[in-house]
Amino acid sequence: QVLRTLTYSNSAEEPNPLDRHITVTVSDGRLDSAPVHVLVQINLTNDAPVLVNAGVSTLTYVEDASPMLIFLNLTASDNDNFRLERAVVEITNVQDVDDAGVSQERLTFTSVTSRITAFRSNDSARLTFAGNGDVAEWIATLQTIRYHNLDQGPTTGVARVIHVYVSDTQGAQSNVVSVAVSVTPVNDSPQVAIASVTMPTIIEDIADGDNIGVHVISQVLADLVDVDDDALYGLAISGIQTQNGTW
Repeated sequence: QVLRTLTYSNSAEEPNPLDRHITVTVSDGRLDSAPVHVLVQINLTNDAPVLVNAGVSTLTYVEDASPMLIFLNLTASDNDNFRLERAVVEITNVQDVDDAGVSQERLTFTSVTSRITAFRSNDSARLTFAGNGDVAEWIATLQTIRYHNLDQGPTTGVARVIHVYVSDTQGAQSNVVSVAVSVTPVNDSPQVAIASVTMPTIIEDIADGDNIGVHVISQVLADLVDVDDDALYGLAISGIQTQNGTW
């Protein structure tokens, strides 16, 4: 009965795949029994790669800033594969698009090896990498991922969630690592679209009642642009020439 309770286990992360031969003999104290041989075969299973972000999980991007690194402290490990095959990095909730629906939020990267190629989609809000680089090359590539927002009136109050995952050469997908990016707007000055405004001609020496003048404000505001769409709080007129008319 005791022998029937014998079990075999293997706690190695990457066990040797060779067969194990287990031999059992019993003895009555004088003679040993004939040996019984048991063959144990090891079936290996693929372990998925593991991503770890040792950096902060929340970042802040300021409007008009240069592209910002996202996964600078990302690391990866894979117990049974020295190479990875695929990675996906994506802004999962793009907030800012132009009038044509094109995303103004972009992901960029720096190539570190010719063995890894990137494909852009969703107006560069999603990067898909493919190749046969080793784990170190993949991590070096993913650590160069940057977030950039081109919008001059970016949406605030909603953090952009950027996630990344990788797959090994046997197709096992890693865990997903996410970083939240908050966007801080910067107020842009209103601009007059043209450098100067040409006013309509006023006829000289006509009666005051007939000379209503020119509405300067409407002429200026017609060419005024404010990308932030903020309400105007004032207007200053400077450099007035008074010798040829009255304001």
